[in-house]
Amino acid sequence: MRVFLMMICSAFSMALIGQSWEATITDAQSGAPIPFANIGIVGKDIGTVSDEFGRFKLNLGQAQYSGDTLRCSTIGYCSKDFLLAANTPLPSVCALEVCSALLPEVQVVSRNFKQQKTLGHTTGSKKIVFYFMSNKLGTELATKIEVKKAPLSLINANFNIAENKFGEVFFRVNIYDFDPDTNLPGKNLLPQEVIVKATKSSETLSVDLRPYNIVVERDFILSLEWIKALNGGKITEDLKFCAALSSKGGIFIKKTSQSKWKAFEEKKMGFKAGIAFYVDVKY
Repeated sequence: MRVFLMMICSAFSMALIGQSWEATITDAQSGAPIPFANIGIVGKDIGTVSDEFGRFKLNLGQAQYSGDTLRCSTIGYCSKDFLLAANTPLPSVCALEVCSALLPEVQVVSRNFKQQKTLGHTTGSKKIVFYFMSNKLGTELATKIEVKKAPLSLINANFNIAENKFGEVFFRVNIYDFDPDTNLPGKNLLPQEVIVKATKSSETLSVDLRPYNIVVERDFILSLEWIKALNGGKITEDLKFCAALSSKGGIFIKKTSQSKWKAFEEKKMGFKAGIAFYVDVKY
């Protein structure tokens, strides 16, 4: 009898850990849905992004994730964590509280920046191209922008698309501090969501950053995050960004929401490349 009960308990644990979680991300105060929020297991390649109505479905995989942290987060709200365990059901609604945490790297200043220049790789060539490295929502592709003269006021962010087979693709623009301890993206410097849509077979996506009053003092990371599901096709094959040979900067990838950032291993390519993500700044 004891063996039989143990088998039932074990099967029950596996079922709960292996189930899909379907829920809605909402504002805790208003109850309004939060679109394009990030949901995933911290540090693991298990994650997704909520849709326009705050809804999502996430397959939590195998029992090996028991004890891991599942996180829901988005800009402007405090993150909410859940410890994955067989006897802890997950809610159908995940309500996030507005977070008023200060972002010390972002400065709102009255300084008159007069001169303008462009930083990053501006190539429009399609001879060398770069792809997203994952077909999971929340995947990000980023480049390091080197700052030699500071402070700088960020004016525009630009992304050169070499080929787009989808028609409409939705992205979130992210700007991160460059963490000198890890040499990876750190805190997000944007105070609110910046969503952009690609619609042409090839184009330059440009985003006006002036409303956000971002002033940087050191190197930072410019990122594009895929946030809305596609009707067929693979983002890793059917969307290409312009790139060029380069010895500067660096490329960083993240496979899905809440997973780890990794520096792209250029040794596999046999050469160094720079992706055509760039910013217009004033100094």
